Amino acid sequence: MMTAVLSDLIDDFSTRRALRAGPFIVTFYGDVILPRGGSVWIGNLIETCRLVGINESLSRTAVSRLVEAGQLAGIRDGRRSFYHLTRSAAAEFRLAARAIHSQGSPPEAAPWTLVRVNGDAASDAISALIARGFGVLGPKLVLKPGDAMEEVRAALGGGFVAFTAPAAAVGMRSLAELAADTWDLGSMSDAYAAFCTRFRPLAAALDEGGPPEAAECLAARLLLVHDFRRIALKDPQLPASALPDGWAGGQARQLFRDCYDRLTPIAERHVCSGFVDMKGALGPLSDDRRTTDAA
Repeated sequence: MMTAVLSDLIDDFSTRRALRAGPFIVTFYGDVILPRGGSVWIGNLIETCRLVGINESLSRTAVSRLVEAGQLAGIRDGRRSFYHLTRSAAAEFRLAARAIHSQGSPPEAAPWTLVRVNGDAASDAISALIARGFGVLGPKLVLKPGDAMEEVRAALGGGFVAFTAPAAAVGMRSLAELAADTWDLGSMSDAYAAFCTRFRPLAAALDEGGPPEAAECLAARLLLVHDFRRIALKDPQLPASALPDGWAGGQARQLFRDCYDRLTPIAERHVCSGFVDMKGALGPLSDDRRTTDAA
């Protein structure tokens, strides 16, 4: 059944045009390679892309573009090429992993991060922060619950004034009113609900039992992360009192976590059976390594 579910997922991504080679390779590096040091033989990358219907030509072109963008760097060793994450890309991917694997909303009393963006490029800077779940509070002013200073520095580098403040200092309105005016929570909840619809068959296939193929489990896990990532990175992760009725985010996050945890032991066997970097086999992840690099 897993084979049929995986085929249906790939078809669905294709119909929605939601599986381009570059972004998928970003997912691959963030989920599989970053916790193991950030480097892998390009042959492993190409084979993984092929599992989800991305051919070698598209994979190589996407790798070249990621190198041009400063996210990957390549090294040749004899006839083999290995690509590793640049330092800045690795830091960026670790921040993304926190959003993807977050356990849920922050406490009601958690501080908020407010950012005033300066300079002529303020609109571009604000767009970069919106992509990370920040909401626009006023001209050149954005905010997000929790301490998001590291995200601000990663996105902007400089040209901003940022500080954390108690939730009560954010405004005179209730958090629910503020959230409704600042974020498009309805569309975000719809996206989470659609994610649940797409991946419930995967959960059902895992419930049916039987040993699925390790390569299929890795492909399914990557599609799971790839689809969830595009929503989770834009989710401000608001306190529970700020969320609208019928919010689907919690349900989606639970489904993601359940599927991810069940796919991982089998998927990891595929990685350990043949993935290599310049030092040799990538090998299994220890619990402390997974926690350190994904946090």
